[in-house]
Amino acid sequence: MNTKKAFQILLSSVTALVAIQTCQAAVMLTPNTGTWQRLKWTTSGSGGIGSGLDSASRVLAWPQDQMFRIGGDNDVFNFNVPVGSRGWIDITDIKSNDDGYALLDFNDSLATIGTVVGPGGDLSSLVDDPAVTFADANWGSGSFEVLGSGAGGDVNFKVQRNVGHYVNAGGLFVQVRTEVIPEPSGSMLMLLGLAGIASRRRRA
Repeated sequence: MNTKKAFQILLSSVTALVAIQTCQAAVMLTPNTGTWQRLKWTTSGSGGIGSGLDSASRVLAWPQDQMFRIGGDNDVFNFNVPVGSRGWIDITDIKSNDDGYALLDFNDSLATIGTVVGPGGDLSSLVDDPAVTFADANWGSGSFEVLGSGAGGDVNFKVQRNVGHYVNAGGLFVQVRTEVIPEPSGSMLMLLGLAGIASRRRRA
């Protein structure tokens, strides 16, 4: 096989991989499974496929098990919050506990939902277990409420790495949760009703 032929085969394979990745669209997350999604990033390139940097030089995360970041595709995470519930996004660090992250609202011009920064310290630490790092204050972790009104809907977000000393290393975990917003109990409604009656009697 000559060099030109080998190069053509390699180019075709790369193109096919990119096409497969491109078809994946937003990364769908399922709430309340107790499963964390492992994310990674790189800081190479200048935007587009295969780079962790978008056109505004933001360092964005995408799934660990995927080869490329596809802008507006597999760097967008999605989940649904049912009507009558509120949503939560949990994130936690894995390596170099001075990392800092921003959650960006994909539906609102990448406005910041919230940020978290680790306290610093042992920058060589590596703990590949979100159950450990999320519970430990020595790691950059946080929980952020979304769609708390109870109206429900889809949440689409990105994760930006905006603080950190390690280049092209480490990563983080993300999980999503929903919680039913409790309705006022019958006894609470009764107390409110009695308070209203008492108030009317006083005015009379």
